[in-house]
Amino acid sequence: RPARCRGERGQPRKTRREGCRTGKLTFPTVIGIAASRQRALDLAAEAAAAIAPFGEPAASLTALASWIVRRRT
Repeated sequence: RPARCRGERGQPRKTRREGCRTGKLTFPTVIGIAASRQRALDLAAEAAAAIAPFGEPAASLTALASWIVRRRT
């Protein structure tokens, strides 16, 4: 299967390949999986830097953004 349509086998996601079947435009189908992941990491880092001045109250949002972009499901 094309890399842009790949999903993790065994993952309980009913829409794993739905975008490929329907021709839906997504970041991975337009710019590729690696570029999409990098863009997500860059945006999470940018967001973390933007809220860093708020100190400890921003820590949970920074952790959440990091978790979201690093998860595999």
